Amino acid sequence: MHIKFKRSNLNSYLLLIIWIFIVIFKLQTNSTKYWSFFWLLVFCVSGVLNGTKIDLLKKNNAATKYIYFFIIWSLISTFINLILGTNSNYSYSVLLFDNFVQMLLPLVCLDQIGKKASAICFLNCFKILIVAMSLWGVADYVTRSQLYAPLIKTEQALHNMNHFFNAVKSSYRLTLIFYHPIYYALLLTICMSILIFFPFKNKAIQLISLCLVGLNIILTQTRSAWICVAIVVLLFVYRSRRSNPILRKFVSKTKLQYAILTCVIIGFLIIITMRTSSAFYSEIVVLISDRINALFLGDGTDIRLANFIMVGNIILNNPHLLITGGGLMYASSYLQNHPALGYWTKAVDNQYLTNVINYGLIGLGIYLMLLAMFVRGFKKDYNAISSCLNLSLITIMISSFVFESVGSNIIFYLFIILISLSATAEVG
Repeated sequence: MHIKFKRSNLNSYLLLIIWIFIVIFKLQTNSTKYWSFFWLLVFCVSGVLNGTKIDLLKKNNAATKYIYFFIIWSLISTFINLILGTNSNYSYSVLLFDNFVQMLLPLVCLDQIGKKASAICFLNCFKILIVAMSLWGVADYVTRSQLYAPLIKTEQALHNMNHFFNAVKSSYRLTLIFYHPIYYALLLTICMSILIFFPFKNKAIQLISLCLVGLNIILTQTRSAWICVAIVVLLFVYRSRRSNPILRKFVSKTKLQYAILTCVIIGFLIIITMRTSSAFYSEIVVLISDRINALFLGDGTDIRLANFIMVGNIILNNPHLLITGGGLMYASSYLQNHPALGYWTKAVDNQYLTNVINYGLIGLGIYLMLLAMFVRGFKKDYNAISSCLNLSLITIMISSFVFESVGSNIIFYLFIILISLSATAEVG
């Protein structure tokens, strides 16, 4: 039993190391060759650590099976459109290979490791990592030193840096090494969930951690993350007040009152801290005000609304795509040929709309089934670890309304890791 426990922790550390490597890799290169080699190396390391036997759908929960179904369907949809000769700016044969290397192969590798990992060990390590990054984030925002800048080399990552977190711009959105402020904000929100369910034993460290994470979420200027934090707190309160004897033992009325008091103290400390520097306080107030105003006046909202209209046009002009979709990257291809508002060609910025365009109602249905499973699991499962994992997964699914979470990005691979951990037999 002692050896098994150590191995589960080793698998947890391995998962976190893999994910950190992915974060850095996405800043360095887009090479498919290096990416393929990396996942083959991960597969071999996993084989050495856990044995060579592969169980794709054994010992998995329903969510794990549905993520397999979703990715396999994306391959089938892309292959169907290759046969039909659907017009696209991308080669469907190349897309099939990319789909396998960027989605299916990572899923198999991460799932095999996650099944034998300790969920609580991974969550605690991830919590410590993000809290440490949030401390760096505050220092980076104040000094604008950007010590991570030499790591950023890919064209899109450099574009994001210049657009979102250019040190000389007043509209500086805290991002650090996480490629995009939305990504970093979502990671912070997930960390907030973990801090709520599994706080540090030292109350001072817990309080400081909540302050740091909360301040970083504000500094990312990501409205969807602000909404997600509110949802996380509300769901936790709802979860903790349900009349269940097991749950009352886990989160008592006293603990709930302590949590509310902690939030009040955090808010008070943030206000006091900002008041000590009137310039910083004014900057935070203007930052929040501008982001809220941009929700009603900014181009981002107009673009997202225009993309809804685009989906309707695609279905009207190509009704057969309603069932199977146009395959991987079809949404991006269509947007490049028919820019939203006449100029926007970068992304649909809504995973649910992208699913309809790329994979049809079948793909959207599978994705919605995942969301339903996470919500149902959060409501019915009184295990703290499962609840934390489900709440984190729900957070990613909610955020998917404002960005494309499925694909070769750090959020998608964390999504897979969390799903694989939810299916593990040993969660402690």
